[in-house]
Order: sequence, then structure tokens, then C-alpha cells
Amino acid sequence: MSKIAFIFPGQGAQYVGMAQDFIENNEQLQKIMENFERKNDINLADIMINGPEEKLKETRFTQPAILFHSIAALRTLQAELDLEPDFVAGHSLGEFSALVANNVLNLEDAMYLVYKRGQFMIEANEGKPYGMAAIIGLKPSKVQEICELASQKDTVIAANFNTPVQTVISGSKTGVEEACKLAKAEGAKRIVPLVVGGPFHSPLIAKAADWLSQEMENIFFTPSYIPLVSNVDAQPTIDIKKIKQNLAQQVTSSVRWLESMEFLIDQGVDLFIEFGPQKVLSGMMRKINRKVKVISFSKLEDLQDVKAKIIENLKQKFDDSIEKVTSKKDELSVVLKDLVEKMIHNDHKLSEELQPINFYLKPRASIIKVLDYISQNDYDITIENRAKFHSDLEEYKENFEYAFNIIKRLKESGLETSDMNRRLMDIFFKTLN
Repeated sequence: MSKIAFIFPGQGAQYVGMAQDFIENNEQLQKIMENFERKNDINLADIMINGPEEKLKETRFTQPAILFHSIAALRTLQAELDLEPDFVAGHSLGEFSALVANNVLNLEDAMYLVYKRGQFMIEANEGKPYGMAAIIGLKPSKVQEICELASQKDTVIAANFNTPVQTVISGSKTGVEEACKLAKAEGAKRIVPLVVGGPFHSPLIAKAADWLSQEMENIFFTPSYIPLVSNVDAQPTIDIKKIKQNLAQQVTSSVRWLESMEFLIDQGVDLFIEFGPQKVLSGMMRKINRKVKVISFSKLEDLQDVKAKIIENLKQKFDDSIEKVTSKKDELSVVLKDLVEKMIHNDHKLSEELQPINFYLKPRASIIKVLDYISQNDYDITIENRAKFHSDLEEYKENFEYAFNIIKRLKESGLETSDMNRRLMDIFFKTLN
């Protein structure tokens, strides 16, 4: 099943000059930034654009900066491509970006929450010696064993399961140092101490989770039909109560990024679009699974190239889906094949009546899902089987309805599709009603 996920990076992706191109070319984003700065009495845009780097690295600035950059990239692309994900996910603070992407949070509220989250994560440690380090070259299970052993000396946990060969540990200074010694003895290829503001994703900042929970009670979370895959359990959810619980729990628990990506791939996601500074998540994915496609969008100058890559990817998915149902002879398959062939052959005629890029993407994305469903079932989807069709294909109803509306638009455009329209409309009416 071909599906799309939007993914968003966490702390560490920041750089001086970030998001300057998006801010200077979008008045709406400028106003959002100005409102945030006025309400919180900070000059975030200046820190992002001009630095200094040390100030940008302060967690209270880093977190809203990365979130803003990520959503600026997302909105810039969506202004040109009518593209919607099947799932969203974010690495650590990136979960808040993901919740803006699926419309659970608005941008200003999300920036405020991560600004406070950054403050809480520093204050909660209360000045105690701490450390974080990336262990490279050992399996995640081995790093977890090492942390359990080192914890006998002092607090340390596996904080970020990033890839099959990279796990970040966090905890007290003594605990992390002991774990690093054990990791070296076990044959770790590299151990990289991380310069961070606190022992993130460890029990040492438990107070931050409580404070964040209190702040979230003052923010409106809007229900969404697009699932967020949580860092806490690598499972999808649209339940608002569960989302809030996971966001609070995530502050002191491990980021299960590797499991989250493996889950999404198992669900049929084969196109990941990364929004935000740098290409951190793309790099991680190369270590997780090289077969899936990752497209990163971080700078305005790359917009046209990113658009072209996404369109080309969907074209290929579309062609592959058509090929899968070549042997199908039931009426719906035949008619859908007629439909997509007409769409391909008449793109140039539709350009005067319809927005060609958006028209190209969403109808095909919808029909790809329908065709993939057909190819995975042994029985024919006919009018006689509509009871099973309804029970099995509920999630595809929107796609069929969308395709039905496209057929009407095709007809209104004056193309010679009357026979196809008649047959397809007849099937859609009888199947969906």
C-alpha cells in the first residue's frame, strides 16, 4: 500500500540564518513570528537569522526556532501542492511540529508550548551535573543493557533510539560516563558526547513533564483524522487525551524513532517528506531502510526541485498501481483504468480549466489507494459485493468520493468521456450509497 508520511526534526538541526528565506517571503509567517515575539518578550527571528550560535543553541530558543522553520517549509509547499499525509511523526520536539501539520495545534500555540518546554527541561534539572552521548556501532538492545548496568552506579537511560546503529544516552554525569566506558568495552565504533542544555528524555527532568502537562491544559487541541505516531510507544493515535499524555511522558522517556519509522514502513509508507532545517531525519532513514524514498524540504530555493521530486514519485506510484491491476477484469477495475488513462492523455487539455499540478496529485493519490486495495484482494469488487466493499473499504470512501467529483469536473471540462462517466458514476452511486 503506497502511503505518505510527513516527518519533522528535533533539536540539533538549528543553524544561524535558518528560516530567513521563508520569513522574508511570507507576510503571514512574519506576522505569526511578530505575535509570538511580542507575547513572549523575545526577539526569536533575530536570534535565528543573526545568532550568535551559542544563543540559538539555548533550548528555549532552539525549540520554537526549529518548529517555526519546519512549519514554514510545510506551508510553503502546501501552498503549491494539494498534498496530505497518511501519517505524521516528529523526533522529540518535532512531535509538536507534526501536530501543527495535522491541524491539532495552531502554529502560535505550538511555538509557545515548545518555548515553555525548553525552559522547563532546563529548570527541572536544578543545576545537577548531567550528560548525553551518542553511542554508534552497537545494537539498541546492547545499549539498553549497558544503561541498565551503568544505572547501578547512577541514573542513565537510552534516550533516543535513532537507527539500528545509533542510540543516544542521557542521565547524570556519572551515569553517562560509566555507560560510555561500558560501551567502549563492548566495541562501540564511536562515542560522541553531546553539548546540550540538560539530561533530556531522562527521569532527572521529571518536573518538566508535570509543568508541560499544566501548560497544555490551557491550549486547545483540535481533533484530527490524520494519526500522529508517538515517540513514546511508536503507535498511531488521534485521541487528544492520549496525545497530551504522550507529549508529557515523552519528556522523560525514550524517543522510539527507529520503531516509529519501522512501524510506518510496515503500514505501507514508502514516501517520507521531511520538513525543517538540515536533513537529519533523511540521514537516519538511510540507516533504517534505504528502499523507502525520503524528500527533504528545508530552503525556499529548493521548492521547485522538491515539487518535481514529489510529482515524479507520485507518477511512479500511479504507474505501478495501474500495473498491479492489469489482470483484474471486474467492472470497477476496468473503469478505473479507463479513468486514469483519460486523465493521463488529457492533462494538457485540462490545464486551462483546472490547476494542473494539484489536479495531477490528489486525484492520482486517491486512485492509487483504490487500485492498491483492489490488487491486494482476491475477490472482485463489484456491485454485488458492496456489503463486503463497505466493511473492508471504509477508509477508501473519501478517495472514491473524490474520484467521483473529479469525474464530474472532467465532464464539465468538455472532454469526450461520456461513456466512462456514465459507467463510473453508476458504480460510484450504487457502491457508496
